[in-house]
Amino acid sequence: MLIGELARLSGVAAKTIRFYEQVGIVPEPDRTSSGYRDYSSDYLELLRFLRRARAAGLSLEQIQRLLSMRNRSEPPCAHVRQMLRDRLDTVRAELAALTMLESRLEALLDHASHGPPEEPDGATVCWIIEAEV
Repeated sequence: MLIGELARLSGVAAKTIRFYEQVGIVPEPDRTSSGYRDYSSDYLELLRFLRRARAAGLSLEQIQRLLSMRNRSEPPCAHVRQMLRDRLDTVRAELAALTMLESRLEALLDHASHGPPEEPDGATVCWIIEAEV
């Protein structure tokens, strides 16, 4: 199949497929006699895996390691579990940091709404941000 059909069936843009080939995550396909890339159904399954792995937050480097393991006939699922646990820990930490930021922003906006700005004294930039709330 040609790249357009592969892109449509896999949900991965043709430009992304070419990028994956360029960086070696997806092997170069055979070419037709007229020079077009000719993809087998194996590429479709590989691209669907890549799309799902990326949606789970795995990096291209992590995905490449998993594919290398598979190519060496090593079962990668134990590594996938650990990668997903690590990614979940990272997401939870990011959520906690965002929750703290949300609270800080709400407090600053609340503070800003309860009083007129002070006259600049030359020593401060903005009373709202410099407030200890």
